Amino acid sequence: DGGAAADLAKTDLPKNLQDLPVRLGKVFPFARFDLLGQHTQDIFREYESWVVPSKDLFLKLDSKGKAEGGGMNLHVQFWQEQKVLVKTDTVLREGSPLFIGGPKWRDGQLIFVLMLSKPES
Repeated sequence: DGGAAADLAKTDLPKNLQDLPVRLGKVFPFARFDLLGQHTQDIFREYESWVVPSKDLFLKLDSKGKAEGGGMNLHVQFWQEQKVLVKTDTVLREGSPLFIGGPKWRDGQLIFVLMLSKPES
């Protein structure tokens, strides 16, 4: 269902995401990026968070508390079915997204983008 995907160049991205296609293009060798979905979740909890974009692919985020100098210490696991594909510890800071290259999908590759933002009031 290619109609569900929005071409990032044509999508009205929030102001803090306007440079996302350019940043992705510096890391991944693709001419086009499509936004297949997005999810916002509170990670300032003392337990794990599961971000489930599908029944087969999902992220597990374990908050390790606030990072020195701002941001959040995280343990990130990217799962496909019952197999962990990527495990990493990282500091996620506002304005500095983490890109995770996922498996091949259709004629391209899935890319997960983790971004830290302040809660909307």
